[in-house]
Amino acid sequence: MKSNLTRILIVCLTVLIGHDMTGQQQWPMAGGCKERTSWASEEDELYPPFNHISSFLPDYALDFHSLSILNNIMCAGISGTPNKYYGIDMTTRDTLWSFAVPKSKSSVQFTAAQNDTLVFVGGHQGAGLFCLDRFTGEEKWFRPTGNLYTRNVILDEDRLYFNIDSLYCIDAGNGDTIWTRPVVGQTTAALDESNCYVTGSGETRAFNKLTGEKVWGKYNSNYFLGFNILDELNLYTCSNDSVIARNKEDGGMVWGYRIPDVDFAELTTGNMAVDDHVLAVSIWNNLDTLGQIYVLDKSTGDYKWHYTFGDEGALTPTIANHVVYVVSWREQKLYGFDADTGELLLEEDSYGYKAEQPVVYNHMLYIVAAQAVIELGNNIPSTIPPEMEHQTALAIFPNPGAGLITIEYMLAGTSTVSVTVFSLTGARTDLLTEQVTEPGRHTIKYDSSRLLPGVYFCEARIIPGNDPQKVCCQRVKFVVTR
Repeated sequence: MKSNLTRILIVCLTVLIGHDMTGQQQWPMAGGCKERTSWASEEDELYPPFNHISSFLPDYALDFHSLSILNNIMCAGISGTPNKYYGIDMTTRDTLWSFAVPKSKSSVQFTAAQNDTLVFVGGHQGAGLFCLDRFTGEEKWFRPTGNLYTRNVILDEDRLYFNIDSLYCIDAGNGDTIWTRPVVGQTTAALDESNCYVTGSGETRAFNKLTGEKVWGKYNSNYFLGFNILDELNLYTCSNDSVIARNKEDGGMVWGYRIPDVDFAELTTGNMAVDDHVLAVSIWNNLDTLGQIYVLDKSTGDYKWHYTFGDEGALTPTIANHVVYVVSWREQKLYGFDADTGELLLEEDSYGYKAEQPVVYNHMLYIVAAQAVIELGNNIPSTIPPEMEHQTALAIFPNPGAGLITIEYMLAGTSTVSVTVFSLTGARTDLLTEQVTEPGRHTIKYDSSRLLPGVYFCEARIIPGNDPQKVCCQRVKFVVTR
């Protein structure tokens, strides 16, 4: 991927781009579905190697830390004092609203939950849980829960479940308590059709999710952390150096697997993902202080493969189209592995990827990096008529080059066009044009001599006929030499 510095993406010139940013997939990661599977179960196109990579929000000089995406709106959590959330339209990339969490500070470590009309946010040492209008950011209600650091809320129809010294089930419409049970621990719940499951205070417990009645409880040696994921078969949790599969009906152990050479330190944000065949478990560090990813057969607990990273800090994995994606914290790399064989399919470090879980949405992968959200994927499909397929919308030459370089783009119809140059970290260095442009071939002479040698991106943002529903955005990676 990184060696192909001159890749050119074919984009829509006259009609709506085939990559539909209004996709119907719900955010399927650890806070986005009630089972917390971290499996994009509907994704069947996204697959490495990727030849599309772009900075989704290059103008934000902010510390992105968490993402959730639902039906065309991204809610991005920002670390700082205070923690902030931004609602962003995925089609236009416009900011719809921002919200600062009162009394919050430092690392946000909370992922917003969304439904069709509302979004629920909290912060590190913040005042509590806030319910906002999903489209305007207007505050609907507030519940003074206190610090929600690493304690995400799980949304299940008209109810919210979260743990803050006690497990709460509350009304999503007004924030009123429906039931509560004492559960001490830095933990997030998981739900199926019948029960709410939570691990904390040395025990894994199941509660009837409607009434709060305790169904069962089983010893677990996690002293205050807890992370559960569910599928149609089992509940999966961790205990020190072991992974445990439990029967959801009675909590009985189905299988256990001891991970060798690791004093298990479970991540407060979670460290597992499950798809229809495998269970992936990330290890923050082994006895050599190196991060690892272990993959097991989810039915039997049998070992399949593992990979050891070059430094510590393996984050929560994501599975999509039978590929396991995980970020190595110290290395700031994004990895992708074949879930069955462990074959390394992707090792991407063009940006400084941060300690977060990758998010899959509508055949694209989104992940936070230094002051930006990075979008990765395969060639964007196009609905260009066959007679026009020979036309490319954006090209740069010479590439690599120094001094004066030529940027060329082609328009089949009158369009609003902006052409921008970005650094590798996503910082905008130059806006070369932003205007309504007539059809035809256009060139821009750009003096790159004032740029430091390195890798840059040129982005063409094209709105055919000034119709924002048909926005096309492509990037070409280019290298500046001395």
